[in-house]
Amino acid sequence: MRYCNVLALAFIVLFGIKADAKVPPECLCSLHGIRGGTMYTSCDEAHITFSGSCTYSLMKTCNDTSDDMIYKPPFKVEVKNDYKTENDNQNTFVREISVSFRDNSITFDSKGGFMVNNNQAATNYIGDGFTVTRLELAEFDVIELNTDFSLKILIHTNSPTHRIRVKVGRRYHKKLCGLCGNYDGKSGNDFQVHGDLLDNTYRQGASNEMAKGNVVQDHHSTEPCEPVVNMPHPNQVLERMMDTEKVKALYGDCSDEDHKEEGISRCDVSDPNHPTKGSFTSCIKSLENSYFLEPILEGFISGCTAAYCFGKSERAENRNACYYMKALSDACDEHGQKVSGWCKAMECPARGGCEKWEPKYL
Repeated sequence: MRYCNVLALAFIVLFGIKADAKVPPECLCSLHGIRGGTMYTSCDEAHITFSGSCTYSLMKTCNDTSDDMIYKPPFKVEVKNDYKTENDNQNTFVREISVSFRDNSITFDSKGGFMVNNNQAATNYIGDGFTVTRLELAEFDVIELNTDFSLKILIHTNSPTHRIRVKVGRRYHKKLCGLCGNYDGKSGNDFQVHGDLLDNTYRQGASNEMAKGNVVQDHHSTEPCEPVVNMPHPNQVLERMMDTEKVKALYGDCSDEDHKEEGISRCDVSDPNHPTKGSFTSCIKSLENSYFLEPILEGFISGCTAAYCFGKSERAENRNACYYMKALSDACDEHGQKVSGWCKAMECPARGGCEKWEPKYL
């Protein structure tokens, strides 16, 4: 018996651990609404952000020639986006999530309703190899799909920040494609369309190409859709927020000197005592050398301070300052100088935490 146990242990060490070392943890792909559109975080933690009103391939099986319909069946998950209001042609959100596997078709809407094989379901549902369950939590509700082959989808409903999570097990390692990526453990090659790698130097441009390349033809809709609603480049956003004349016209001047000093202390990222502890310093130098070609710190502090003073409450003041930090952070990220942890340091107000401000908290 002891000899058998030793052999079993040796087998686990030689084969089990070696296999696990090659296969990453289960794939988790998440979506959450941001200002203007949706951010998609792939299985390998690449961040894709865009606004568009079409139907997109979120996750589906690719490169898989197996016929294991029990433990690894082919499946696809698609999201249908729409504009937030009838007269809005800029801000979009995920309106529907469609899931297909075996002979099942399940469609969820963002308000919590769902259909199974074109039949409306009003309560929890038990199907052939899957279940749909509703959970009522304190701040929001969750609708959850579980399957017998490891695919799991969680959708937040009745929530100010719409979130969706899609999980699938290790059996699908390197067998996926879509906005959630290829699940090979490498985030750098998630920006690809039909097997061709995209240049993600300008990440918003790469995100837009990912969106266009994953549009699904909706045969049931007669309305034209916009694969991508063009968003301003982060450099342009930051540039507008530092335009002295426009900022003053919008926010006015800080009339109270004490209030102005408070604003400067919240906005001067070069101050060693600032909550961000100088983490933006190298990025600012890079921006000045590559895009703005002139010092930007004075304009940034001036605009941020004016926005801070404009706040009608302490929370509003801090939120306005955080909008400036986010604009600077986004521009840094586009230039390959990601700055993390500033949201927590600044105590930026947001229901649900820092995911509103920083992708790393997803």
